[in-house]
Amino acid sequence: MSAPGIGACKATATAIAPTAILVIDKNEMIRALHEEHEFSDRFIAYMLARNLRVEGDLIDQLFSSTEKRLARTLLLLASYGARKAVLDRYFRRYRKKCWRR
Repeated sequence: MSAPGIGACKATATAIAPTAILVIDKNEMIRALHEEHEFSDRFIAYMLARNLRVEGDLIDQLFSSTEKRLARTLLLLASYGARKAVLDRYFRRYRKKCWRR
């Protein structure tokens, strides 16, 4: 299966802990998003947060030096559980620097 407009994935992943994978049929997902509001809210919140992370990664790739990208990645890894506060501080400082140019 693949996302709309995207071909089949050509990568693999290896789990390092016991893992369960759930495949949800497209029609069942549409039904769940329409009828199960709590699930829908969580799913949309997750997708929005994911899009913000991807956007941040793209901005980082375009405007940051290799050293800054490495520092950001290390910060993300070091504070995985509490990364929101760290990233908020990082981006506030970074935005101020970008807009001063």
